[in-house]
Amino acid sequence: MLAYFGPSQKEAITYYEKFVQDGIALGRRPELVGGGLDSEFPCKITEDDGTARDKVMRIQHLGELSLAGRSEDDPKYEVIACIGGRGFGVRREDMKKMILATRGKVRATAVPP
Repeated sequence: MLAYFGPSQKEAITYYEKFVQDGIALGRRPELVGGGLDSEFPCKITEDDGTARDKVMRIQHLGELSLAGRSEDDPKYEVIACIGGRGFGVRREDMKKMILATRGKVRATAVPP
């Protein structure tokens, strides 16, 4: 994860610490607190194609809920997938479904093979 913050470990740690401090300065944010769907951050690592498929179904469901009764331009919340694990490299069709469900908001720890 540090690679997202800088080219060297030392520089990345410096930028990451600044990122955290900037976040703390924003104070308590209602959309990040509580147990409702607006603040849910499911975090799972896929180890095989079965768990990747399950996660994609969950992401698709969250995408559908975010648009329930709303237009695509005004979702109730944004669905963003941050993926890791080897399962997504195996299930390319599921990657496509995830990209569509998140409207392109997929981030990966590494590029799937």
